[in-house]
Amino acid sequence: MGVVKLLSVIVALVAIAIGTVKTVKPELFFLVPNVGFILHVVTGGRLPPYFSEDAWEPSEMKTWIKDGDLVVATAAKSGTTWMLFCTHQIRTKGSDDVEYGDVSYSTPWPDCIQKPGNTWAMQKEMLNTTVLADGKKLVDYWNHPNFPFRIFKSHYTPTTIKVKEFPKVKFLSMVRNGLDVVSSLVPFFRAHSDEFRTMWGGFPPSSPDDAEADRAARIAEVLPGGTLGGVYFNYAKEWWPYRNEPNVLMLHYADAVKDLGGTIAKLADFLDVKLSSEEKAKVTEKCGMPYMKRNTHMFNYALPLNPEYNAQDKRIMVSGSLTRKGGLGEGKAIFTDDQKTRWAAAEVSELTDIGLLEWARSGGPLTP
Repeated sequence: MGVVKLLSVIVALVAIAIGTVKTVKPELFFLVPNVGFILHVVTGGRLPPYFSEDAWEPSEMKTWIKDGDLVVATAAKSGTTWMLFCTHQIRTKGSDDVEYGDVSYSTPWPDCIQKPGNTWAMQKEMLNTTVLADGKKLVDYWNHPNFPFRIFKSHYTPTTIKVKEFPKVKFLSMVRNGLDVVSSLVPFFRAHSDEFRTMWGGFPPSSPDDAEADRAARIAEVLPGGTLGGVYFNYAKEWWPYRNEPNVLMLHYADAVKDLGGTIAKLADFLDVKLSSEEKAKVTEKCGMPYMKRNTHMFNYALPLNPEYNAQDKRIMVSGSLTRKGGLGEGKAIFTDDQKTRWAAAEVSELTDIGLLEWARSGGPLTP
């Protein structure tokens, strides 16, 4: 057999093997170190590989969502963990008697598949049956009988979550200045534990020990056409038409940073929670960065629906990585003039509604 023919046979056999894995047991791709997630993507898998839309399919959503529930569907790197904690504090009126545990315990994330091979159907059941490493029931954290509403996390938009089909479910959307989002993504990839990265075949990719290269890679990924091109622009465009829906509260990260007390008041009003002056002050204090930094262990994201992680009480994130200052204007400070010019051009081409363009950049009152 000639060399060319032999190579052709080998290539064909590899293609057949990859196709078989994809059909029969696609989670095996993630066993390939560093590049397993690439095999997952080139065979039609989504990125990030642990995201799933299954929970939000309308007929499925009706099996678990309840009237009055809150979905914190903020944009990636736009205050998600912060808003989850703030809305939890509002529903408990800042009580010290309600244990938060971990963000994954008290405010579950239906988007996230917690182990290769898991499905939403499996995890939906596990939310009600899982016992944590300390012997406590997971359901007692997120579905406590004293809660006036339950809170769920998502990064999806109304393209996936049919907001108008669930008028009695509330949705919190939050947008952040785009360059600040990319700036926040730079340390975010590095902040995942190596064990979590290994579990997902190398995703998110480990960042080089080169800040300049890291910044260039992240901005290229988030610009239109990049591997994460929908993270910012699609999110803003797809939530914008829903900003005046009665069951939607659309906030800007900059406004929340500038006026946390006012944001707490706005959230409480949206959630129909009456806070006394003392309760509001306590909630505002707990939602401030100093308090969250002192309690950073609550924001490292456990994986209670992954038996190994649950048994060993492991976390996704390096401790403290999600309680950075998260200030305003970070992107403007770290990117080059050329990068900022390319970003501004993308904003103009993608955010064609002038009201959205201006609001996404800096916040302020929403246009009608």
